[in-house]
Amino acid sequence: MMKFSDITRRLSDRYAGRFEPEGLRTLASLYWRTLLGAAALAVVLSLLYGMWDLFNVLESLSTAPGASGASKPALTRAQLDAVVQGFEVRQKHFDELSGSAGTVPDPSR
Repeated sequence: MMKFSDITRRLSDRYAGRFEPEGLRTLASLYWRTLLGAAALAVVLSLLYGMWDLFNVLESLSTAPGASGASKPALTRAQLDAVVQGFEVRQKHFDELSGSAGTVPDPSR
């Protein structure tokens, strides 16, 4: 097995001779293999993540909806009535503002 220093020395020698065809071919081959390896790694990682996410969804579908315990409602009846009244107040305010705006004359006439 080659030592790391030998690999870096050979790579630096190739990079120093990058203007010669032999060195350029070696660097281009290394670059191409690096791109292919990165693309293959991205594909494998995306497939693994997709499978992991799929298994999480399938696991959550297999459990019963009420198995996690009694869930608390998001809003109580009093809170819901307060929200609806707030909407009604805003609607009345909007109606008052839109009714008092009047008509705008057409500038083209």
